[in-house]
Parts: sequence; structure tokens; C-alpha cells
Amino acid sequence: MYLQAKKNLSALIILATYLATALGQTALAEPVQVEHGRLARALNLPVYQWQDNQRPAKAVVLAIHGLTMHGTVFDAYARRLAADGIIVIATDLRGYGAWYQGGDNSGINYLQSEKDLCALTSAVRQQYKGLPLFLAGESLGGSMAIRLAARNEGLVDGLILVSPAIKLHYSIKTIVDALVSVAKPSHQFDVSNYIRKNFSEDPQITAEGMTDPLIRKHLSMVDLYRSCQFIAGSRQYISQVPSNIPVLILQGAADRIVKPSGAALLNANLRTADKCMQLLPTRGHILIETQHIHQDTMNSIVSWVDSKCTTRSAESDRIAIQKGSVRESIAKQEESADTASGASAKGSRS
Repeated sequence: MYLQAKKNLSALIILATYLATALGQTALAEPVQVEHGRLARALNLPVYQWQDNQRPAKAVVLAIHGLTMHGTVFDAYARRLAADGIIVIATDLRGYGAWYQGGDNSGINYLQSEKDLCALTSAVRQQYKGLPLFLAGESLGGSMAIRLAARNEGLVDGLILVSPAIKLHYSIKTIVDALVSVAKPSHQFDVSNYIRKNFSEDPQITAEGMTDPLIRKHLSMVDLYRSCQFIAGSRQYISQVPSNIPVLILQGAADRIVKPSGAALLNANLRTADKCMQLLPTRGHILIETQHIHQDTMNSIVSWVDSKCTTRSAESDRIAIQKGSVRESIAKQEESADTASGASAKGSRS
């Protein structure tokens, strides 16, 4: 059960926080906490939240992890955003993180995960009324974010798509292993070597992926097939993302898991005029689901979110002024009408 897994995750987080303090590292925001409050109880989901209570909140980012990953891989990313006044919330997709660690709920289920995220996003929107809400997804998480925005108009205010899984790289070995596994669909496919070779150009990020116990190292052929089908099926939703949703796309030019041309295809087929794509030279696949995020990556995301918050604030002010002008105009019309009516009544009496 994921509740037991949450306790285990809490212990890991406390240990990590202690080690960071012992090593003299300064936390950028409040330590990540497994959410035991209203959201988790209402939705019965593992929910992780980062917030710096010393700063006024200006936006909320709901982060969606990719294949094999889990919600707390966003710890460094979330702490840096929280230091800028941005609340970050994440969960585990079904079959990953706390669900996988729980044992009896280890089955990957993207349809249910999409429902979970829709419910979580709606609850977050309700809890943080007035704050702009952005979805941030890396890899398969980007595919999920695209689906959510396309299928639920008005649910979010913007998308941050990092290494979006639009087109995948397929190696000869992967294809051979897949053919061999067809005879045993339930056979667990070891993806450790795939992670070692393709996760990142940065050896620190690769080592992190290999040693994190919550990152799945084994997937069945059925799970891999469902994941590929989910990614392929998400392409149809690109053109359905509402035209009023701004989008930021970050893509590593040296990505060996997804093709950079997929990000270009995504950018070309989005209807919104408010879109920005940045191709990062020499960068690999994992850009934000790591403790070793490059500063220019964070700068791009923070400045983009800040710009959207400023635009939203200016638009709200414009609408408020417009409404005030309309109310003033109506009041003047009513006053003129009352004056004319009074004059008419006076004339009748005389």
C-alpha cells in the first residue's frame, strides 16, 4: 500500500535533509515533505509539495515525472523554484515511486494516472485560487502534460515541456530484446544498461539514476509497450492544446532517448503564438529530474514563469480597470436616467 511507502519515503527524505545539513549545504527552501494533508486524504494519492513560507507565493507548478522515475526526483528543481516564490507539487504516476515501492500496486496505468493528475490539478486550482497554475513535464511527463491541457480546457495556465517524448530513439538492441520478450510478456526487462548509456551526457546524472532505489530498473514488455503506445497516442493532442496557453519547450541537442526533431514537431504544431523553444547544445535527456540541474536551465524556467505571472497580473489589472470603467459608465447612465425621469415628473406636475 502506498501509505506505508510514504512513511519509507519520509524516512529517506529526513535522512537526505540531515546529510545535507551535516555537509554544510544551505537549503533553498523548506525541506520537501510528503503531503499528509487535505490533498492526499481527499485524493488518496502520494503528494509531494515544496514551498518557501518566507516568500509570498506567485504561482504553482505541478510537475509530472517520466518513465521509470518518481515525484521526488524534482527535489532540486522544486527547491530552486520555491526560492523564487513558486509552489511546486508532484505525485507518482501509477506503477512508479510509492506505488511501485508499495508492491501490491506496482502495475503501470497511464489512464488512471491521467485521472489522478486531473483530480489533483483541479484540487490544487481550488486550494490556490488566484495563482497561475503551470504543468511541467519531462519526457513521458511532457506527453501527459500535453494530454491534460488538450483534454481539459481551462485547467492550466501554461506548459513547461522538457525533453518531451514525441519521437523516441530505438536501438537495434532494444528491438531485439523486445522481440525476444514477446514470448514472455510478463518477463521483467532490465533497463539499467539503457539508463547507463542514455540518461545523460553528465556522469553525475547517470550515476544518480543508477543508484536511486525509487527509479525503476525493471519493466515488463507489456509496460514498455503501453508506455510507447501512450507516447505515440499523445501526438494527436498537440494541435488540441488551447491557443491561449503559453508553452516553454526545453530540449537537449544530444538527447539519446527522444529525438530533438520531436520537440521541433511539437513546436510547429502548437496553435498558440506564445511559445518558446530552446535547443540546448551538448545536453542529454534528463534536464530537471535530477539534483544536478544546470543553472541556465533553471534561469530559463524561472524567467519564463516570472514573465507569465507579470503578463497575467497586467491582464488582471486591465480587466479590473475595464470593469471599473464599465461600472462607472453604467452608474452615470443610471444617474442621467434618474435626473431625466425627475425632470419629466416635475414637468408633468406643473
